[in-house]
Amino acid sequence: RGQTNTMPLHIEILYNEYQFAAAFAVASLLALLALVTLVLKYAIEQRVKAQKRVAVERTERRSDVPDAIFPPDAEKTAEVSAVEGAAISGDEIPHRIAALELIDALHQEL
Repeated sequence: RGQTNTMPLHIEILYNEYQFAAAFAVASLLALLALVTLVLKYAIEQRVKAQKRVAVERTERRSDVPDAIFPPDAEKTAEVSAVEGAAISGDEIPHRIAALELIDALHQEL
């Protein structure tokens, strides 16, 4: 019996000492720990897949953004890159509201 005592070694020691109930209990805990680990791994993998899917959708959506905003009179245009860079950051609502307020301000200036 060395200094290291892992769960599998502990199970073996209990089994060799004819403590079958204790060995079975620790083995059951080890099996439960393995199942919990697998469930957590699956959940994390699904979350990462969802985040990647959202990132791809965001980049695809960005290609649909026009180069300029045309006000109703269509004489002068406001560059979208200035508005987008200053206000729009992902799908966060406060940033979208700020972007819309900035666009309204640009329309009023024109």
